[in-house]
Amino acid sequence: MRILISGASGYIGGYLAQYFAKTGAQVATLGRKTGATIPFILGEPVRSQSLSDFQVLIHCAYDFHPKSLEDSLAVNAQGTKMLFDSAAAADVSTLISLSSLSAFPGARSVYGKTKLRCEELISPRGAISVRPGTVYGGPGGGIGAAVEGLARKLPLVPIVGGKSVRLFFTHVDDLAQCLRRIIENPAPYRGRAIVAAHPNVHSLDEFVRARVAASGSKKAPYCLPVPGGLTYLGLRALELLGLPAPLRSDSVTGLRFRADESSVRIPEELRPLFRDLFATPND
Repeated sequence: MRILISGASGYIGGYLAQYFAKTGAQVATLGRKTGATIPFILGEPVRSQSLSDFQVLIHCAYDFHPKSLEDSLAVNAQGTKMLFDSAAAADVSTLISLSSLSAFPGARSVYGKTKLRCEELISPRGAISVRPGTVYGGPGGGIGAAVEGLARKLPLVPIVGGKSVRLFFTHVDDLAQCLRRIIENPAPYRGRAIVAAHPNVHSLDEFVRARVAASGSKKAPYCLPVPGGLTYLGLRALELLGLPAPLRSDSVTGLRFRADESSVRIPEELRPLFRDLFATPND
């Protein structure tokens, strides 16, 4: 199996590249950084000839630099379409895009709206959009790693929205196994958006407790609920001033305005692949 992965310099893309290489697949990467197999900048054309030797494309790249929805759609959504058009022209048989549970009709965040538009643009190609929950585990990255990092360093961790914010979670290794299952039999999923997460939802303070317990520590930090609206305003002010922020304001929007839990449907045949947050072994 010859697999091409974009965004391999990031958390999930990098993990997937290592995972599939260990399975014996020939893995190549698309990216702008030194070491990428094929030079690639999201939003710029890709020569289909450079993709012709591959059977699978897993698209993980996403550019967070555009702040407005218009700019994000131009770079990320149109860039994704351009990449998938080139891959289809090169006869790459299985096209997969890493999407998000933030992508749903009525999404309020720029990230969620952009990911939803990506799904709409590539589904006519038969591409499969995979929507993980909040991804955690492995080397760490994303909002899960940010919260986990605070929990390990501080006796008190601010939790946006407190217990009212309940999320689906996905261990990065389970996500990799799910993608492997889809690659082995892609036909049932072509042109669809697939949820890849354990069906149980948990709050972020439960996430902190679970991850601290998995690390072997007996003492969890105190989780302090903070209002989502106030957190958004504070982060937005830092962004407008050009100051570093611990979290993107758009991520808080995604936390505050989520898809209804009852609308999230996980394919029955994929459910056994995902572990509950509190069943996670040390990693």
